[in-house]
Amino acid sequence: MRRITVSQWLAIVAVLGGIVIECFAVPAVVRNLQNDAAWAGALLGVALPVFGITVSAFRDDPNDDDDDDFRPPPRLDRSGRVAEGALAVTAFTAAWAVTRLHHKPLDSALYSAVIASALPLASRALDRLARRRGEQADGADD
Repeated sequence: MRRITVSQWLAIVAVLGGIVIECFAVPAVVRNLQNDAAWAGALLGVALPVFGITVSAFRDDPNDDDDDDFRPPPRLDRSGRVAEGALAVTAFTAAWAVTRLHHKPLDSALYSAVIASALPLASRALDRLARRRGEQADGADD
């Protein structure tokens, strides 16, 4: 019997979470078409499973013995871009829905959503900067 990997568990939890979110969001949208938090929840219910399933497609190389040194791929393939897009949509809609469900004004929801969406972008930019500085330091040793 095959064991379920962490990425497969993530996909299962994401799909089930998306189903639960949709069970609450769709009736809320049907009751009130003007409810922006319900629309954000409906979008979140789709983006979360897409993210989970896309991430479950990433597999470690079984022949790679060097587990200590993580090297991100130099370019993202299609599934990497889909995963990043789904993560951004998930973060944006989750922040939007939570803020609006607590009856905060629209501008607060927008600020929260933009900040939540910008955090992964900032992290990626800092990783690139650190990698460039590391390459420059390696080049200076030669």
